[in-house]
Amino acid sequence: MSEANVANTTTILGRTNAVPVFTHWKTIVFNDPSNQAAIKINSLFVVNRAVETVNFDMRLAREPYLAPGALYSEGNSYTYLMKNWALPMYTTAVVISRDNPIWLQPGDFIQVAGGLNYCLEALCSYEFISDISPAPSITFTVPEPVLNLNAAPVYGSEGVQLTWSPPLADGGLAISNYLVFFRCKVVFATSPYTELWTGWNLLERPVSSIPNLTTIKSVLLSRPRSLSGINAAYSPLSIDLKGGTFPIQTDTDPRTGDPIFTDMPIVGFQFQVAAYNAAGLGQWGDPSDLIRLDAIGMVGDETTGTSRVGVIEAISLTALPNGVSLSWENRIPKITPDTNETITIVNYRIRWSNDNGITWLPSPHGSLIGVDTVDPDPEAHVRGLQNGIDYIFSLQAVCERTKADYTDRLTGPWSPPTRSMTPPGFPSDAQALAAIRTMFVRWV
Repeated sequence: MSEANVANTTTILGRTNAVPVFTHWKTIVFNDPSNQAAIKINSLFVVNRAVETVNFDMRLAREPYLAPGALYSEGNSYTYLMKNWALPMYTTAVVISRDNPIWLQPGDFIQVAGGLNYCLEALCSYEFISDISPAPSITFTVPEPVLNLNAAPVYGSEGVQLTWSPPLADGGLAISNYLVFFRCKVVFATSPYTELWTGWNLLERPVSSIPNLTTIKSVLLSRPRSLSGINAAYSPLSIDLKGGTFPIQTDTDPRTGDPIFTDMPIVGFQFQVAAYNAAGLGQWGDPSDLIRLDAIGMVGDETTGTSRVGVIEAISLTALPNGVSLSWENRIPKITPDTNETITIVNYRIRWSNDNGITWLPSPHGSLIGVDTVDPDPEAHVRGLQNGIDYIFSLQAVCERTKADYTDRLTGPWSPPTRSMTPPGFPSDAQALAAIRTMFVRWV
């Protein structure tokens, strides 16, 4: 695709983009290759609106050209304009000015990521220069929804493990990172008993384009407020998967109009993930099941507690030709400390790995063993495995939480990997030889 010939320019448009900065990579300006245009960045400012120092990074992304005969490129290459730049409170950084402009070739884009959410803003002024296009357009699309999202408590560490599969289509542009949102179910009233969901809040987390996230309580942070009204020290909320409280707006001060927040007891957490590329934020996938630390025992855990469901005895494995059979022992579910709430096992998820847990099959989130039913059979049969290969397995309990006149779905932590098991193939050499003979035709 040819680039713009600035000597024969037919279109020059002046544009300004204002972009709120968060802890994931956000695109400030993108030069769509279909425009066959050049973009000149005249100025780029980053403003700190918080009353504390906030770090930020800024990078230039360049789409590599395909090697001869290649079907796919190797992904974007990145050049940093700013790296871990500390911006003091109420100050502005001039990253690009007219004295040192940057030209974006077709496929280039500039991204920014901050150290905190809701505290920084980026302002970019640029010129769109083309010899054929009257106005810039974007022909690429945002990514499709992520698939197979699974949330599980990290047992004993007050953290969460999220796994998902990438979207079926990335919109034609490489995925820069994934956004993880959470919301809480809280006890809103006790008479009559009422629960409600809070709004979705963006997690503060390290930026990554890897489709999984395992983190502990100390870095599960968020601040549920808008860009306006940042006039106090930034104090992110620490998420406690054991329950804790979460502030939600319950009233408004009649004198000042400021919202009044009340700490509400947390019932559980739900997560949602979307992919992000240069064209913008992708479509949201289905949210995860509800999770709550210590509410459900771990598959393979032989101990029980009064505050969680004692689920499983140790897992037994039996090798089969091209498969493995798993069995365990169900236990009677315990009643949680709230006597009006019950938790009942209805299903299990299973996943397996042939590389010692680096990757899991059939997908990162596992798959349900059967149809939901009360007190399901504590067994599973995995078929289609390769003989002579070592496999390990992991299980997750899926429960229903019943409270008042409604139920919701609650999942427990993944069990530690089982011991390895190797499908043996055919029981005897004679059977193996007979199977091989059926694969060939003898010509006389």
